[in-house]
Amino acid sequence: MNRQIQFTLLASCMAAALGLGVPSYAQVALESDKNASFQSQAVAIGSSLSLSDAIKQTLVHSPKLAIYPHELRIAEAQIIQSGITPNPRLSLNIDNVLGTGAMSGISGAETSLRLSQLIELGDKRQHRMALTQAKQQNLNAEFELARVQVLADVTQDYYEVLRLSSLVDLKAKCVELEAQALAKSQLLAKAGAVSQADVAKLALVLANSELATQALQSQLQQAKLALAMNWLGNETIGSLTESLTSPLDYPDLAQVLSAIDRAPEYLVLASQQGVVNAQLGLAQAKATADLDISAGIKRSELSDDTGLLLSVSMPLTLTNPNEGNILAARIEQQKQQDSQRIYRQQLSAKLSQLYVAMDASAKQAQMIESQTLPLAKQLLIETQMAYEAGQANVLQLVDAQSQLFSLEQSWIQAKYQAFSQLLTLERLTGQALVSETR
Repeated sequence: MNRQIQFTLLASCMAAALGLGVPSYAQVALESDKNASFQSQAVAIGSSLSLSDAIKQTLVHSPKLAIYPHELRIAEAQIIQSGITPNPRLSLNIDNVLGTGAMSGISGAETSLRLSQLIELGDKRQHRMALTQAKQQNLNAEFELARVQVLADVTQDYYEVLRLSSLVDLKAKCVELEAQALAKSQLLAKAGAVSQADVAKLALVLANSELATQALQSQLQQAKLALAMNWLGNETIGSLTESLTSPLDYPDLAQVLSAIDRAPEYLVLASQQGVVNAQLGLAQAKATADLDISAGIKRSELSDDTGLLLSVSMPLTLTNPNEGNILAARIEQQKQQDSQRIYRQQLSAKLSQLYVAMDASAKQAQMIESQTLPLAKQLLIETQMAYEAGQANVLQLVDAQSQLFSLEQSWIQAKYQAFSQLLTLERLTGQALVSETR
């Protein structure tokens, strides 16, 4: 199977999350522009489909990724909003007007014009911006996780089509072989070498295989439609350019476990830790009282005098006004740290379990291919010869055919499971677990 392109695309999609930093919206938009040539393309009806084309179509048209550019723009707008400082206030007060005596009309009016400004202390603006930037980083990490999941989903659907295609091909070969056996049995029956019961038995076996072929073809068609739905396609997919016959190369367990710290879900948790840290910083900053200063002029119409007004005010923080929120933020911080630690332990155990299962599937496929399949093929050849010579009965012939095709089905399933388990390891670690030479 040509997995080189798949792993290259998978690695490029996760490059930012793995060490180059999560992408900004501009980077996402730039990547979309690079893939723009695929937007007007559709898989031609009845044409063959490669895994790389399926991935490219999905990256451009996936409905699961469609909302993230809007979410990223919203996050950028929120960063701008968090950096806005309080505006100055202009106030005009007129006292002692429309009264009685000396204060009748406006003759005794006192007019004050003030310009005031709230000055934020405790670096509140910086902490607000740090919080919104941390939320943007978390959104970017979630976008990378979603993109990795989308890639894994389309690849898994592609593998499912490969599996069913292989089973359909196998069944077709099975039907052909059983039809040949039936034809020979009919000739032998005419010659009186075998009974009509043998002919009927082989005819029944052939009919059952044809029914099974129809069911598999229906499943294959449904799987192809499910594959096309990854990019909202409604075209009919023909054959696939990949196959399950390629050898499965994979690294050792130590290399898999070393990728835990770069796993997409772990990076999401790390970005959430950044949000919690920023929330704690903002809560602590809000405990610092702000300063309100003002300056202006005051005129008295009664005395015909004008004076300067100056004012400075701030709350007296006899107690911490944000003590509860700070405590809650610290508890949330500890909770997030525990969640990261627990997830890391769970991921390590899950990766080990998956690796053992993948290794077993790969070894089972290799053993079937190298040892048991050749024996089953030889058994069928010898049974066919013995049946034609009258030395074996029809049940022995049917059993030999059944054993061969059962082993070939087991081989297909083992290869499919091994590739699927490797794909799951790649999705969980965010790494292309394949040698550089491939």
